[in-house]
Amino acid sequence: MEILLTPQILGMLIDQGYTYALARSELYTDDGFETIRLSPMKEKPQLPELPNGYQTFYKLTHEPLQMLSSGENTRLLVDMEPQIDLFSTDCDDRYFRYSEAFFEQVLESIQDYAVYTTTRNGEINSWNSGAEHLFNYAKYEILGLGCSILFTNEDKSNKLPQFLLETALQNGKVITEEFHCCKDGTLFWAKSIVFPLFDEQNRHQGFTHIIHNLEEKKKSQNNAIEAMSLASNIIETSKEPVVILNQNLSIKKANKSFYELFQLNEEESSEKNFYTLTPGLDQKHLEHLFNEILPQQHDCKNFELRYMSPSGKSRILVIHAKRAISALDNCIVDILSIEDITDERTLQQEKDDFISIATHELKTPITVIKASAQVLQRVNIEGASPMVKKYLQKIEEQAEKLIQLAALLLDVSHIRSDKLALNFEEFDLSELVAETVEDFRMLQKKHDIKIEELCACTVNADKVKITQVLTNLLSNAIKYSPETNSIIVRVFPDPISQTVTVSVQDFGIGIPFEEQNKIFKRFSRTNLVGEKNISGSGLGLYISAEIVRKHKGQIWFESEQNKGAKFFFSIPAK
Repeated sequence: MEILLTPQILGMLIDQGYTYALARSELYTDDGFETIRLSPMKEKPQLPELPNGYQTFYKLTHEPLQMLSSGENTRLLVDMEPQIDLFSTDCDDRYFRYSEAFFEQVLESIQDYAVYTTTRNGEINSWNSGAEHLFNYAKYEILGLGCSILFTNEDKSNKLPQFLLETALQNGKVITEEFHCCKDGTLFWAKSIVFPLFDEQNRHQGFTHIIHNLEEKKKSQNNAIEAMSLASNIIETSKEPVVILNQNLSIKKANKSFYELFQLNEEESSEKNFYTLTPGLDQKHLEHLFNEILPQQHDCKNFELRYMSPSGKSRILVIHAKRAISALDNCIVDILSIEDITDERTLQQEKDDFISIATHELKTPITVIKASAQVLQRVNIEGASPMVKKYLQKIEEQAEKLIQLAALLLDVSHIRSDKLALNFEEFDLSELVAETVEDFRMLQKKHDIKIEELCACTVNADKVKITQVLTNLLSNAIKYSPETNSIIVRVFPDPISQTVTVSVQDFGIGIPFEEQNKIFKRFSRTNLVGEKNISGSGLGLYISAEIVRKHKGQIWFESEQNKGAKFFFSIPAK
């Protein structure tokens, strides 16, 4: 079998150990070609002993190719004897190196890039599937056309396509970014690489063009710039001090309020270290924020620290911090929003002090009023009318409400000053729940309070305070379900967290979604409660939450408006 000698076949023969080839020439056969027939050999032939018909031999280098290229009407044929197997299993890698089909497969597999080749004059002579996808030209439509069709009219008038080819040939390659044009006229921003192609004799044959679509990247960058601009405007208009710090804690961006708070000059502070600029801040506290909290949690709210201003006044600051990645340079930044709560804290302390003093002062006279009403009811007042007895009863009831309110206010005062004392003791929480439910059953008959799940579970807690939490949840369940009569109580353990959970469920008015985030705040009551004319102080859940927190527990709820509410609290089990 004879095949045409190509650079691929020649390379594969050399790789298989064929170092020489016998040669015989047939001058100008019927088809007008001079044919040189080669027979590959692994050992050097001896001239006197050449087989019949062979006139000479060649060493298998590039000489045969040079002979082929020396005349337009010369061709080289290789006699492929049965023992010559170019595609045997031990030379598969050589096939991949030299097979044009393999390289075409590789080219077609590059989907994310447009790859095409052109002649020396810029006419397109190969076109991969990535180019077809990017430019929307099918291979049959584009082959033979000049590559300038892929450029904008402005670039064509400036002769950019020809300039790129000339520059690539001169420098070995050229890398640029410019707009390219699709079949439908759509433009996209792309990075292009052009490099020249040479044959085995180092003769220039054409160019390879690789196009990478950067449109999405450019859009992302533009969006990032726009977002940064918007964020910068928001920072500037914010009344609260805001600062963005680089990874080395130098100031990247800050607003006017920040510079005013720390009495800094904007120009002198740019790119300077945050610690250096704010010596009045608690440095160790800040190090804890930057070195421990933000690396782990990436954000931190209500981080409180003291600040001694240059004037010598002590201020209380609250920092809301977030660690993020800058969209422009992919660098880590820390964003700090700073709030000066000194005046607010002072006012709050004054309010707490007033509540504490007023509650203590009111508690004694209210107790006297209640006791006096009770005494008058027990004494047989001669000629006392039923109306007098009725109002004495009212006085006692209202005095009891005032005493309960005073107790709540005292609890709030103790919580605010962190003086809420707990007396821990071991007891069975399920027994306490059962006793409290039974007390409520005796006090009211409208609501049917069912215990659907109960488990014996010992806890180490303040029995009085936990009773206060249970009482508050049961009272709320009754109060906020005036048109239904079912309440369900459950007590169940959680072996994984080693806690015990109590839940109280009602089927009343529920809590609107938009108001659920303020349920555990002081004096908080939903608008629905006002509409239904349901009385209350708005302190019960706040105090209950603080009591549970003091027990290192959790309190939460599930609710939908007009579908009731289910409150839970859990504390550690013994």
